[in-house]
Amino acid sequence: MDEVALIRDTTSHYAPVLIAPLSIRIRRAGVQKISSPRQGRAVDTRAAPLIERKRVLEAFVKEAATTVPGVIYSEHFEDGADLYARARRLKLEGIVSKLANSHYRSGRTEAWVKVKCWNLDRFVVVGFVPDGAGGLAKLRLARREGRTLVYAGRVGTGWNHKTARAVRAALAALARPTSPLSKPIKKRDTTWVEPRFDAEITYADVTDDGMVRHPSFKRLVS
Repeated sequence: MDEVALIRDTTSHYAPVLIAPLSIRIRRAGVQKISSPRQGRAVDTRAAPLIERKRVLEAFVKEAATTVPGVIYSEHFEDGADLYARARRLKLEGIVSKLANSHYRSGRTEAWVKVKCWNLDRFVVVGFVPDGAGGLAKLRLARREGRTLVYAGRVGTGWNHKTARAVRAALAALARPTSPLSKPIKKRDTTWVEPRFDAEITYADVTDDGMVRHPSFKRLVS
């Protein structure tokens, strides 16, 4: 949506550059054009800071709401940490922020920042996939459900060469011939281990079949 809006000269508290065109084009929800019933002076607002453009836009949307009630203004949030906490509670993917004093620029800019909501949890390590002589390709994970171990996927990132070798050495000492999972799965590349270690990982969410999405290893916990 173009970052322009309409306010009347007689009620504006902004500099002239903030008084925007008589109409705003919106390509969402089937709305092509919103026009104000009042006349105003059209001025480009792109050079104004984002916070000022949003104030103008809010005024325009309030005035246009009676004509096009489906258009909703997205309020401005100052406390990013609080908004992130709310997004996590609602189990949203994340939040997108923009510098409050940034000017309008088309295309991608560093003024925009996307912050994903990551979960932090521990999962039981039930196996590992070796990589070369002493490296580590993946860890097989499980979650505890009562006395059972249910497969939860694998993690294959988050460690450096030194950490990978240390984790593999710790797990190799616990190798066993069969899977410790309550419902064993076939993974020919995997060395199964006694479930004595947990892996602390961050992940985006859990799929419908119980697998962790976009996991990243943080540390091994005994």
